[in-house]
Amino acid sequence: MNTGKQLIVALVVLGALIGAALLLWRDPFEKGAKPDYSGLLPARSEGSIDKIVVTNKAGAITADKRGDNWWIIEPRELPADDAQLKAAAASLEKLAVVDTASKKQERQAEYGLAEDSPERIEVKASAAGTEVLNFAAGKHTPDGQGTFILLAKDPNTVYVTSASLPSTLNRGIKEWRSKVVLDLPRETLERLQVVNSKGSLDLEKESGEKWRKKDDPTWQADDVRFEQVLGAFTRLPWVEVVDEPELAVDYGFSTPQARVTVTAGGKDYVVVFGKDVEGTTGNCWLKIEGDPKVYQVRKAILDRFTRDFDYYRGEAPKPDQEEPKK
Repeated sequence: MNTGKQLIVALVVLGALIGAALLLWRDPFEKGAKPDYSGLLPARSEGSIDKIVVTNKAGAITADKRGDNWWIIEPRELPADDAQLKAAAASLEKLAVVDTASKKQERQAEYGLAEDSPERIEVKASAAGTEVLNFAAGKHTPDGQGTFILLAKDPNTVYVTSASLPSTLNRGIKEWRSKVVLDLPRETLERLQVVNSKGSLDLEKESGEKWRKKDDPTWQADDVRFEQVLGAFTRLPWVEVVDEPELAVDYGFSTPQARVTVTAGGKDYVVVFGKDVEGTTGNCWLKIEGDPKVYQVRKAILDRFTRDFDYYRGEAPKPDQEEPKK
């Protein structure tokens, strides 16, 4: 090959290399840039969401915020678990779209977003009567930090959010509702009457935090041990609840294991412990007079009211240690 032909070949190769470089070259900022997703979701300030509708495989619930507290209003009105609803609202207020996963509708099942996907959770949220969110959530992202979602206004695009929504929203009504049978502030308790198979005990709170028998002023409760009893009335939790108990079912309330009357703020609350729940380990039935529901609670709570009463008796104070009566 002569020199002229070699020069021509070299120029052709050089031109090809330059062309390839031009085709592959991108502005480094343009290459790494992502779309701006900030306008996809309306602005939501902290504490603004006051209504949430969640539909998942366990069913659907609608919750309303009333003042500082949340209530379930559908499928029936129930006090809500405030901590759960506040966490859900806070998560939705901070929710942001950070990426796009797919624009192919046929791939939505892979992300748990097909209509029949068991992972699919439909969510609506409102603030002051205006709907601010309407989307379906699917599976977690592979890193577990985010969630794949479909916006109602763009049902063909799978987006990626910044929040792990299934862990917050994939709950049934049992998890959303309040699990507290009775919640009496410690400082409001005034009198306690217990009746069980061993007898009865009637204590009143005197000055300070001292509790004594009504008919025996020398019988003073041990501060530490009696705190176990008083603590039972602050956020007394249930394990299961029967909202509409059947009359034919014997819960053992006619011959209770313990009947407890606690006076708080001038009002009497009567707590009746029925028989042990069959087929369970460590549960018994409980009702509050005036409340149509029946609850299962841990027997450890009942045990506080079936001990020998002297277990809660403290040492009688010496005469010079007696507190002056008011």
